[in-house]
Amino acid sequence: MDQRHKLTLRRLRTRLASEMCVESASHYLYQEGIISAQQLEEVLAERGSRRRAYRLLDELPRRGPRAFAALCEALREDSPWLLDSIVREESAVGWEEAARGDPLDGVLANFPPEFLDSPPDELQLSRLAASLGPECEHLVSALGVTQARAYHCRVAHPHSAHAQTLAMLLAWRQGAGSAATRRALCLALQQAEVDLHTVFSSFLPL
Repeated sequence: MDQRHKLTLRRLRTRLASEMCVESASHYLYQEGIISAQQLEEVLAERGSRRRAYRLLDELPRRGPRAFAALCEALREDSPWLLDSIVREESAVGWEEAARGDPLDGVLANFPPEFLDSPPDELQLSRLAASLGPECEHLVSALGVTQARAYHCRVAHPHSAHAQTLAMLLAWRQGAGSAATRRALCLALQQAEVDLHTVFSSFLPL
């Protein structure tokens, strides 16, 4: 989940906890693969609707780039007024971010456009793979690598997390074709909430 969505939910946290139908939303998020069966049980095990809602809201920011949209969809039918509030708040946060400037722009400004609009080489992807931790799962999702393809990469390299991540990045580069640019990779890294220093250092020459 990106920073805009995190901030939106944080600002509306009290209202969401008070008015959201957390049981319905939780089951929808489980159905869509956003939360696991264990996480669903943990949310519903909390005593009281408000505490269940807070538990769910605490979990969502760690559930990847699809979590915010899935929550909005869960609210669409049961709590449309909450969805309206989320849309308005997200728009307000977006205007504030635009006024401050996007920190990724500062990173991209260090590289010429022709560099950013060409594909990353294997060495750069290898350096990036070595620097990634738990963000890898979210990055793979942001890049559009299918779960089946990601699973194949893990099976092919069972003893090396670095090799698994590199294989996924190479699968993205091959599958995306001309769209597999360094710029696109940077945007996916930002969406996966990877530290921007990682982006910068991965592209610097050795």
